[in-house]
Amino acid sequence: MFLRKMAYIILCIALVFSFPAYNACAGVDKNELRDSVRMAARPSRSRVFAEEISNINSKINLLSAAEEPMTIDFRALYADEYGKIKSILLMCEGESSAHDISININGALHTVTAEPDSVGYIYEDLSADNITATDNTDITISFDGNEKAVSADPVMITETSDEWLVSDDGHSLYYYMGKNADVVVPNFYNGKPITIVGGAVNSDDEYENITAKNEFKNIKTVRLSEGIRTVSFYAFSETPVYEVSLNSDLKNICVGAFAKCESLTTPVSIPSELEYLGGYAFYGCINLKGGVTLPGSIGEVGEATFYNCHSMDGALVLEDGITDIGFLAFGSSTSSTGFTSVSLPQTLKKIGPYAFQFCTHISEITLPEGLEVISDGAFDHMTGITSEKMVIPSTVHTIGGDYGLDTGENTGYGGHIFYDLGKNESFKAFEVADGNQYFKAVDGVLYSADMTRMLAYPRGREGKTFEIPEGVTQLDEMSFSRACNLDEVVLPNSYVIERELPENILNQDANTLSAALYVYTSVKSVSVKPDNPNYISVDGLIYSKDKKTLWYIPTGHSGDVSVAEGTERMEKGSIFTAEKKTTGWGNIIIPSTVSFIDSVVVDFINTYYKGSVSLENNDFYFIDADKTLVLFGDVNGDVILNSTDASLILKYVSGLDITAYSFNENAADFNKNGKIDIVDAVKILKKI
Repeated sequence: MFLRKMAYIILCIALVFSFPAYNACAGVDKNELRDSVRMAARPSRSRVFAEEISNINSKINLLSAAEEPMTIDFRALYADEYGKIKSILLMCEGESSAHDISININGALHTVTAEPDSVGYIYEDLSADNITATDNTDITISFDGNEKAVSADPVMITETSDEWLVSDDGHSLYYYMGKNADVVVPNFYNGKPITIVGGAVNSDDEYENITAKNEFKNIKTVRLSEGIRTVSFYAFSETPVYEVSLNSDLKNICVGAFAKCESLTTPVSIPSELEYLGGYAFYGCINLKGGVTLPGSIGEVGEATFYNCHSMDGALVLEDGITDIGFLAFGSSTSSTGFTSVSLPQTLKKIGPYAFQFCTHISEITLPEGLEVISDGAFDHMTGITSEKMVIPSTVHTIGGDYGLDTGENTGYGGHIFYDLGKNESFKAFEVADGNQYFKAVDGVLYSADMTRMLAYPRGREGKTFEIPEGVTQLDEMSFSRACNLDEVVLPNSYVIERELPENILNQDANTLSAALYVYTSVKSVSVKPDNPNYISVDGLIYSKDKKTLWYIPTGHSGDVSVAEGTERMEKGSIFTAEKKTTGWGNIIIPSTVSFIDSVVVDFINTYYKGSVSLENNDFYFIDADKTLVLFGDVNGDVILNSTDASLILKYVSGLDITAYSFNENAADFNKNGKIDIVDAVKILKKI
C-alpha cells in the first residue's frame, strides 16, 4: 500500500514539473482558510496544490532515503472486442529504471522493451503478439531473477469517436473537444492506453478543467471506463455535469477534481479500492444528493473534500483504515449540511478543524477508542445531536489549539470545539472514558486532567449558578457554548483575564473572558468572591479590583448598562456582541472619568449601539452629528491620539490642502470651544 501511494505521489510531481513555472506558486494562506470558516471562499487552485506539493516532496525524500529495492507490479491488461490483448500496464517501484523484464501471458513469452515513465508506469504494446485473452488470464512477470505470478481479467478497451487533446506521452486526456453532452472517458485513445483524465495547466500555472478549450462546454454526464487510474487536478471542476459514474478500479481522485460542480445532483459512488482522495475533491457541489462511503484504503480525508455540499441527504460512512479527517472535510460555511448520520472508523486518530461544522442533521456521533486529536471547531454547530452526553475516549490527548499555526506547536487553547453542539433540552454532560490521562469531567463539565483548563460546559446542563473551580486559569473560547439555563457565573481567584488570545482563536476582538462566554448564553451576571485579588463585580459587570478598568458586560445583562463612576478604561472585549439583539441592554451610560475606550469597543458601539450611548460630560469621547463615538482630538479616526492629529490640525489652520486625509472637524475641536485653531493642536501635544 505504501509503495502504491508513493507511486501516485510521484505521479502528482510528474504532472506538476511538466510545467516548470508552476514551482513558483505560493503556499496556502492558513489565515485566509480560517476566514473561510465563516464564508464560502473559492480556494485558489495553485495555492491549494502548492501545499500538497510541499507535503509530497517530504514524502518523496523519505522514500528516496529508504532506497527501496526494485519491484514490478501488474496494473492492467487491455483487450479489444475480438479478445486480442493489445497492451499491458506495469508499475516499476523502487529503482529509477527497469531492466531484464519479461512477461508470460497464457504461455506466450514477451520481452518488455518500454522504459518506465517518470511515475514508474510501463506501457508495453502487445498488439503484434496476437495473444488471445481469457478470463483469469495467467500472467508471470520476471525481472532480475525474480518472478511474480498473477491472474487477472482483461480490461475491455473502450474507444471513442470524440476528439481529445492528449499529453505528449499520449496516456493522459487533457481536454475534451467533442460535442456530446454524454461523455465516455475512453481507456484507449490513438492506440495507447489512457490512465489519467485531466491535468493540463494554462499559462497562468493553474490547472484547467477538461472543457477549457471546448467551445461547447455542455457536458452533462460522465462515465469513466475501466482502466482509468486517476482523475487529475480540477479535471471536471466547474463543469455543468449532473451525473458522474466512476470506474470500479479508479485509484486516485486529485485535488479539486469535481469542485464547484453545482449541477451535480446524482449520488456519486466512491470506488471501494480508491487509494487517494484529494482535498476539495467535491468542494462546493451544493446540489449533490445522497450519502457517501469512503473506503479505508484512502487513509485520510483531505481538506474541504465535501465542504459546502449542502444537499447531501444520506449516511456518511468512513471505513476502517481512515486515520485522519481534514480541515472542513464535511463542514459548511453557514448553511446546514444534510448528512443524516455518521459512522467513524475504529482506526481514526484525528478529527481536523471544523470537520463537521454545521452538520445539523446528524443526531448521534460516537467517538471511537483510538482517537487521539480533536481539533478546533470539530463539532461546531452540530445542533442536531440528541444525545445527553458526549464521551471523550481514553486515547484522546489533544483537544483544540492545533489549527492554523505555522509553528506546528499546539497552543493548548481551544476554540469553537463543542460550540452550539446538541440541543438545549437534551445535551447535559461530557464524560471522559476511564484511563484518559489528559482530560476529566466533573459534574458534566469538561476540564484538563490537572483542572487548570476548562474546555466546555454542556449547553443543557441544569443549574442557575455555576462556580468555576479554584485552580482553573484558562477558559477556552466558547467554553460556555450556548448555555441556556445559566444566570450567573462565579470566577475563581485563580483566573486572570487576558487581553490577547492565541492566533488559533477566531474571535480576536474579544478578551479571554468575553470569548469564553461569547454572546449567545443566558448569563446575566458574572461574579467573584469577596477575596478575589484581581477583580470586583458591580451589578454583574466585571472590573479590575480598583474599579478603574471595565473588563466585561454580560450580554444577558438587562436594562441600562451604567459603567461605574471612577472607571477610566473600557478594555478590549468589555463590550462584545454579535448584534444588538443578542443583548437585553438599553442605554450604555459612560461616566466622565473614562479616558480610554479600546478601538474594538468603539467599533462595536458604533456598529450596534448608535443612538443608545450617553456620555456624562466626558472629556475625551463624544457622539458627533452622526451619532458616532469619537475620541476628541482623533482627527484621522484611527482611535489613537498622537502627533499626527496635531499635525493635521496645524495644516488645516495654515490653509494647506488636507483633502488626501481623513479629517473629522468635530474631533479636531479638542478644547470644545466651537472653533479649530492652534490651541487644539497644542493641547493635543500636551495631552500625549
